Amino acid sequence: MKNIILLLICLPFLFISKSKGQHLQNDALRFGNDGEASINQYGNLLQPFYYNTTNDQWYKLTYSNYPLDIAYGLGGDGTEEWNINGNTFENPTIQNQQIITSAFNQTPEGKGYGTLTSTGEIELNGHNFLVEQSYTLPQGDAFIGIQVKVTNNGDATAENFRLWIGNRDDWVGNTDIPTEVRGNISEAGFQAIPSPDTPSNAIQVFSGSESLVFYSPYNRANTIIQSCCSFSNVINQSPSTSRIAEGNDNSYGFYARFDDLAVGETVVMDWYYLAGELDEIDAILEQVISTVSLSAIHDEAYFNVRNSENATGYWVIVPEGSPSPSATEIKAGIDYQNVTIANSGSQAMTADETIYFTITELEPGTDYTIYFVAETNEPAFSEIISMDITTDLDTDGDDIGDRLDPDDDNDGTPDVEDDFPLDPAEDNDHDNDGTGDNADPDDDNDGTPDTEDDFPFDPAEDNDHDEDGTGDNADTDDDNDGTPDTEDDFPLDPAEDNDNDDDGIGDNADPDDDNDGTSDTEDAFPFDPFEDNDHDEDGTGDNADTDDDNDGTPDTEDAFPFDENESLDTDGDGIGNNADPDDDNDGLTDEEEIALNLDPLDRDTDDDGAEDNQVKINFVAGTHGSIQGDANQIITKGESTTEVVAIAEEGYEFKEWSDGDQNATKVIEEASEYLNLLATFRPIRPVKVIQKWGDLLLVDNSALDFVSYRWFENNIEVGQGQYFYKAGGLKGEYFVVAMSEDGEAYSSEILTIDGNQRVSVYPNPLPKGRSLSIQSSQDMSNAAIKFKLFDQLGNMRFEGTINPKSKKINIPEFQAGIYQYHIIIDGITVSQEKIIIY
Repeated sequence: MKNIILLLICLPFLFISKSKGQHLQNDALRFGNDGEASINQYGNLLQPFYYNTTNDQWYKLTYSNYPLDIAYGLGGDGTEEWNINGNTFENPTIQNQQIITSAFNQTPEGKGYGTLTSTGEIELNGHNFLVEQSYTLPQGDAFIGIQVKVTNNGDATAENFRLWIGNRDDWVGNTDIPTEVRGNISEAGFQAIPSPDTPSNAIQVFSGSESLVFYSPYNRANTIIQSCCSFSNVINQSPSTSRIAEGNDNSYGFYARFDDLAVGETVVMDWYYLAGELDEIDAILEQVISTVSLSAIHDEAYFNVRNSENATGYWVIVPEGSPSPSATEIKAGIDYQNVTIANSGSQAMTADETIYFTITELEPGTDYTIYFVAETNEPAFSEIISMDITTDLDTDGDDIGDRLDPDDDNDGTPDVEDDFPLDPAEDNDHDNDGTGDNADPDDDNDGTPDTEDDFPFDPAEDNDHDEDGTGDNADTDDDNDGTPDTEDDFPLDPAEDNDNDDDGIGDNADPDDDNDGTSDTEDAFPFDPFEDNDHDEDGTGDNADTDDDNDGTPDTEDAFPFDENESLDTDGDGIGNNADPDDDNDGLTDEEEIALNLDPLDRDTDDDGAEDNQVKINFVAGTHGSIQGDANQIITKGESTTEVVAIAEEGYEFKEWSDGDQNATKVIEEASEYLNLLATFRPIRPVKVIQKWGDLLLVDNSALDFVSYRWFENNIEVGQGQYFYKAGGLKGEYFVVAMSEDGEAYSSEILTIDGNQRVSVYPNPLPKGRSLSIQSSQDMSNAAIKFKLFDQLGNMRFEGTINPKSKKINIPEFQAGIYQYHIIIDGITVSQEKIIIY
C-alpha cells in the first residue's frame, strides 16, 4: 500500500514567560533583525531572512523591511467560495496580546527555536474573536510551521468568515522582480496548476539561485498572485482568475474560506513557510510533508492527516505511558490490555486531501498519547503513528482552557494584568515580592505595614501628615502651614515653623527665642543671641554698636560707654573727667596743675617716667656685663639714689660709666634731673687663635667683633684676614693682632707649632686606579671634605668628596705624571701639594 503523509506541529501545554527571548532564528531562517522580537503587534512574523551557505550571507525575503501580512473578512453574502462582501480588516492590532514562550528555546548566541505563540483579541464589526497564532521553528530545518486559530468569542454567529495571509511586496535574494508560481504540493513535490481556476495550496517564489514556498494543507486554502505593492491587491483578487505565474514586482498570499462561525466555535488553518537555495528547496519540502499537525485546548485536541489513497483513519487517545495498542485495537476503539481509553474515533479519508480530526471529552491538564492508523480498501493497515499531547489546564472551571482564557482564575482581572493569574484571591503584587497584595501586610515593601501606611502602594511614601493627598516625601509643605519644609524647622507642626536658637522649642512657644538668657519680653533683639540691649535706641545692639551711648566717642575709647555725659576717666578712679576735680589723681587739683603750667591729665608731664615731683635715674649695662642693684630708680627730687655695682662677665672687665666715672660702684647724691648712665666693659684678652686641619690658623672672634687682622710668624708679619694658611706647612711661633670696631687693638697669645700636624694624603706616589686616604691628627668625622686634582697646566681633572669616617676616596685611572691636589675642609683649602701617579 502507499504511505500516509503526515504533517506535524506539536503544541504542548504552554505558559506565559516574561524572561525568555522572543527571537526566532536557527542556522537557516530568521525573522526580524538579530535579537529582535519576531512577532509584531498584529501577531504576524517580522521580515523573514534565509541563510545562503554558499555565500555565507543572510538574504531578506520581503521588500524593504516589510513583515508578513494578515487580513480578515466578515459579513455579507457568502454564497460564493471567494468574495469580498461585507467588510475586510487588514492587519488589525491584537488587544491584550501575550507572547507564550514556554515551548521556546533561546540559545546563548541570541538565536531561538521551538514555538512562540501570540494570543489576544480582535474586534471586527462588533464581533470579538480570540486569535491564536503559533510559530514553530525546528532547531535545524529551513521551514517554520504556522497555525492560525480563531474562536468566535462574541454573542452572535460570525457569517462569511474569511482569512488572507501573505506578503505585500515580494523580494528574494537580491531581486525585487522574482518569479511566482501557483501550484500544489503532494508526494511528487511542487507541481504548477494547469489553469487559474484550479485550487492551489502553495506558491513558489524564486530567483536565479534562491526560492521560498508558501504552503497550506488546509483543504479550502487557495493562492493569489497580484501586482505590487499593497496587500489589499491580494485581498481584492479572486484566486480563480489569479495568474498562474508572474515575473514582475508582485504581492502574493493565501485565501481561506471558512463556514459561518457559531458562538464559541473555533477554526484552524495550518500553513508553512520555507526558504533556501534553489537546489535545496525540494529536500526542504520533503521535510515539511513528513510532519503531522497536532494541537490541544483544555478538553479537546486536534490533528490532521493526509493519505495518498482513499482510506479510513482510526484513532484512540489514552493516558500517556499506557501500553501501545495494535492496529486492530485502534480500529476497535475500545478499552484494551487493561487500558481505559479516553476517546476514539474514525473518519473516511480521500486520497491526497488533508483530513482534520477533533478529539473531545478530555481532562484539562492531562498528558495523553494519540495512536493513529489508516486502513485502505485492500484492506491493509498503515504504520501506526503515535503522538504525545498535554491538554490545557482550566483553573477556574469555566470550560475555557487557561491558554485561551483571558482570565484563568475568573477573578475579574485579565491575566495580562493579573500578577497571580491562577489565584482568584490575588491579582496584584505591587512590590513584586511574590506575596499578593491581599495577603501581603506591606504591599509596597517600604517597611511600613499597610495598616500604618498612608500610601500602601507607594514605596516612596508612607505618611501624609497634613492629609492633603500628597505624601510627606513629595509634599513641599508637610504640615500645610504655608512655610516650605526646606525652610520649616518644624515641618510636621503647623503651629511652628522656626526655632531660632535650635533648642528644639519653636519660637512661638519658646520664652527665649535666641537662647541668650534674656527673655524675649526683656530682649530688644529676641532673635539675636549676640544682642539683647540697645542703650541709645539707634537700632544697633550694644554688642555690635561701636558707640553705645551715641556721644561721639567709640566704645573702645569711652571709659563710660553707656553715659553720654562722660567718655574719659584719666586716673581710672571711676569718676569721669567732667565730674572729677583731679583728673590724673596726682594729688593736685586740675586748677592747681594749670596754675603750675602742668598737664592736669598727665601725672608725668615731661614724660621722663617719673611723676612731676619725682626724678628718674636709669643704670644700664653695656654688652658683656650687668647691673647689681636697683637699675631703674624713681626718687623724690633732691634725694640720693641707692648704690648699684657694674659687674663684668667672665673674660671681661669694667671700663667706665658714661659720665666718665671709672668706679664700678655708683651712687648719685641729691638727684635733680633725669639721668641714663651706661656701664661699658672690655675683654680681658679677647683674641684666640685656633689651629685647624694642620696648616690653617683661624681667629675665634666669639668674644668680640673685629674688623681687621695682622698675622705674625716668628715676629714677622705674614698675612691678613680671619684665617692664615701656609702651603708647605706651619712651623714656628705665631700670633695675630686684631682691631675691634671701637679702634682698640688686641693681641693673641703666641702659638708654637712643631710642623707635625699637617693634613696630607697617602700613598704618594699613587698607583693608577688605587684609592687615596687623607691623614690628620685632628678629628674630621663631622667635617665636609672635598678633594680636587689639577694637571700641571692648572686644569682640574677630578673633583670628589672624601668620606669623613673612612677618610678615603677612589681616584679614577689617569695618565702617569705629576699632579697637584687641593683638600678643602668646611669650605677652606687646607692643603695644596703635589702627587705623583704612576
